[in-house]
Amino acid sequence: MSWTQDQLADSVHEFSKQTASVQDAIADTINSFCSYETYLDSVTMRARALKNTEAGQNLLATAIQKFPVTLSSEEVTVHLDDLKSYGIVITAGGEGERLKVSLMEQGFTAEQLADFTKATWPLPDFYEGFGALQINLALLARLSQKIGFDIPVIVTTGPANTDTARVIPAIIEKAQGFGLKNIRIIAQDERLHLTEESQIAWIEEDGKIALATNPDETGGPLMKLLEEDASGVSPLAWIESLGASRIMVLQGTAVYNPLLIEQIASAGKQFDGMGIGISRSAFPASDPYGTFVTVSDEDGDQLKIIEKNVRNSDTESLTDQNGKFLPFNTGFYAFTTELLKNNPLPDYASPVKIIFPGYENAEKVGYAATDVIAPAEKAGVLTIPESDFAVIKTAADLPVLTVAANKFNLVQFCK
Repeated sequence: MSWTQDQLADSVHEFSKQTASVQDAIADTINSFCSYETYLDSVTMRARALKNTEAGQNLLATAIQKFPVTLSSEEVTVHLDDLKSYGIVITAGGEGERLKVSLMEQGFTAEQLADFTKATWPLPDFYEGFGALQINLALLARLSQKIGFDIPVIVTTGPANTDTARVIPAIIEKAQGFGLKNIRIIAQDERLHLTEESQIAWIEEDGKIALATNPDETGGPLMKLLEEDASGVSPLAWIESLGASRIMVLQGTAVYNPLLIEQIASAGKQFDGMGIGISRSAFPASDPYGTFVTVSDEDGDQLKIIEKNVRNSDTESLTDQNGKFLPFNTGFYAFTTELLKNNPLPDYASPVKIIFPGYENAEKVGYAATDVIAPAEKAGVLTIPESDFAVIKTAADLPVLTVAANKFNLVQFCK
């Protein structure tokens, strides 16, 4: 059912001040994007997300912080068959604006960047123009051959209208799945980026109306695993049908020591939920990274990943028996399928972000991948050397990833 004029007037920023033709254009755009009921759901979700954020910011007010259970990757006894119980989710939907801008500053033209995605952008002087995602997929294909099991792999992209949702499937199809037999590609959902007043933000560009939207944040790819298709089968159920009972989440914009996947697989079987972190030798107040810490309150202990704006001096002073400070998050996780099925991610609001010029900044709403471990009854952190891991942020990181890929001899998996 189409939106009524009254609904549009109540829900759209300054709708009543527009000319009849602009109102009609706004109505057409909104009707093609979502129903009024979906908008109301977004408003309700935003309210829940803001409430959750407020609770998260007050998390440490009365709680006790403890050093989490950790296991060093060097201590893990690897059993290759452990990989047979995992489905792999590779997150590759990031827009990569910082990388794109830095490439333009280096002289790349809009034409050269027409098929840009952060995950697939070629590493300089590496094999066949492979980017981090191609290396990840080739590595997983080789591991599948090594263990005699076709590991199910899901690659998540940005929403359906983004470059990642266009470019990544084409690259994977052209490479025939990089040798992977069980591979699926899933686009994230897109939702309205509402104003502080929970109204729909819009601008007119080249005679067309554009709505302010955003993907479902870092946890969106995980929530898509629970979404059933027309036949009633979710991606998570598909993974389980292929024999997997656990999920391993990898970043499609990172390269790493190939042994890490095997170490995560074996270490993860000791826990319901496990994060992968890097131990700190120091913890200055300026450190920007999310932090693993066990939070103890009247409801018991939970392994949390807390951001810079939540932690306090106690967080920054906690050490283990070896004098190491709390590990920071890499964005890699391992958990049981039951953990996610029984504990869908809570609604999440980001720090305030730009909407459009002329609008006050407002929070984006979605889900946070960092919430996936918290419900686990048996949770821990696998700590890895910082030298085992490299991730892309800007163009300056690209040659660093090439060095890391060569150090780990990742080209052997790509040929």
